[in-house]
Amino acid sequence: MGERHQFRADWHTYEEGIFFVTICCKEKNCYFGSIKDGVMHYSVIGQEIENRIIRLPELHDYCTLDNHVVMPNHIHLVIGISRRDLTTSDETKKIGCLKPTREGKECFNNHHNSALSIVINHLKGHISKFAKAKDIAFEWQPRYHEHIIFDNIAYRNIMNYIDNNVENWDRDRMNKNATNPFTTNEILSRDAPRRVHG
Repeated sequence: MGERHQFRADWHTYEEGIFFVTICCKEKNCYFGSIKDGVMHYSVIGQEIENRIIRLPELHDYCTLDNHVVMPNHIHLVIGISRRDLTTSDETKKIGCLKPTREGKECFNNHHNSALSIVINHLKGHISKFAKAKDIAFEWQPRYHEHIIFDNIAYRNIMNYIDNNVENWDRDRMNKNATNPFTTNEILSRDAPRRVHG
């Protein structure tokens, strides 16, 4: 298993479930636009990623998009994944992290080819190619962050966090000028903040 996959949950296949995903721009650079007076103003590449995110369920029929937001230097997604192969008992046709490696070794903990990773990597790859074709300076932060959503409380709090993310930009951890940024526990807890008024 490569080092870059070690932060994934080794007990989860990432083939089914609901995930809170965050993908960041390199060094928190605001490639996707800016927020002024509580409104997100997209750059050219920001508009492209907004358009591409909306098409994810069309491009990946095992994916649902429950919510998302494009911020100046990162994106949040709530993605549902369901891609169980129930049509065959052939062990060689297993998918995701259960798929045998090219070397023939058993794979326990490698999520680079899981359904979730496929969706995210295709999205990141498309935006990188778009930026290059348009000669736009752009780089992703390596990897991405995901949280497996287990219950309705976490789901509701995450959905609320995303819905109010633009308005709460001043408390976003990805904002270099953030004051009193939200913690992960605040976002996921029963008492997660609803809205911050200046």
